[in-house]
Amino acid sequence: MPLSTCAPYSANAILLLPPSRSVLAPLQPTRAPCIWPPSNSSLVLSVSHFVRSCLIESLHNDCISGGASATYSTHWLDTIKVRMQSFPSTYVSCSQCFRETLKQGGLAALYQGAVPAVTGHAIKASAVFMSYGLCQELVWKLSLAAGAATEADGARHDLAVWQLASAGAMTGVLASFVLCPVELVKCRMQALCVGDACYGVPKSAGSGSGMLKFTRGIIRRDGLRGLYRGLSGMWAKEIPGSFIYFGSYELAKSLATAQMNEGSHYSKTTVFTCGVFAGLCFCVTHPIESIKTRVQVTPDGGQQGFMRATYTILKQEGLKPLCSGLKPNMFRACIYSGVQFVTYEMVKDFLLQPQDLH
Repeated sequence: MPLSTCAPYSANAILLLPPSRSVLAPLQPTRAPCIWPPSNSSLVLSVSHFVRSCLIESLHNDCISGGASATYSTHWLDTIKVRMQSFPSTYVSCSQCFRETLKQGGLAALYQGAVPAVTGHAIKASAVFMSYGLCQELVWKLSLAAGAATEADGARHDLAVWQLASAGAMTGVLASFVLCPVELVKCRMQALCVGDACYGVPKSAGSGSGMLKFTRGIIRRDGLRGLYRGLSGMWAKEIPGSFIYFGSYELAKSLATAQMNEGSHYSKTTVFTCGVFAGLCFCVTHPIESIKTRVQVTPDGGQQGFMRATYTILKQEGLKPLCSGLKPNMFRACIYSGVQFVTYEMVKDFLLQPQDLH
């Protein structure tokens, strides 16, 4: 039998052989289509798609790892912010909070909760990375249905700033839901060394083992529902915050585009600057975040709820506690947002590059 037939007998003919028929009985040969050797164009296309998928995965990982590095390197600022938000009467300034934290637990206290923080970033970055483009498509289709856009607008690539901001707000819904449990554990670990043992977890618990101990303690005490304490506060922060965050970034990019020559691309410095601007604008949600942190950290916060906690804080303490920790939050947001958008644009630019198969 010549080799050019590739598969002289069909596999199905052997598998479907009736039991009464002898195995040695000759089968009627069926010629299968020959797929080897492949044509040059199909081989190049397959290799190109394989390499492209590998590079996309690599850039996605770089995006997450770059943001995770920024999260870890600025985590000590986040710890100061959370402690000032949780205990505004104890810490009246950033320098005092920094000194007291070092005195209580050294550098380890500043990085308490770093494990859930980095984990939360990876989850949030993946959720936003996957959903932002889909949300842009949804906003464009809704704009078509409402008559606010036409087919000639070039799909989601020519959306207005407010439409891109709306797509960003949609990502805040998903990001809040997947981030709430790790944010809850992170905040409680960061506030651990301030008061007494929190929810049955001793002060001596390390950041790695403490994450598991806190999670088990929360589930044992409040069930799985307890992991979503402060979810309404997360939504109140992330939905309008993401609208402002992405909207301000796209606005800064559009202003930078007006100063650029036609056909030129954004430099990393420009993207980083736009990201810093977006991070500063996102800090307008700091008062909401302060209330959310109090709800998640204080033992009676879950019973009050977000709206009740807001009323109680404003009635008993006034507006001042809502601004506690604003300075470290702004400094951290600038660094984090700049790094995040630089890595995000690297991934997006690669995905929009045309494939050259020749």
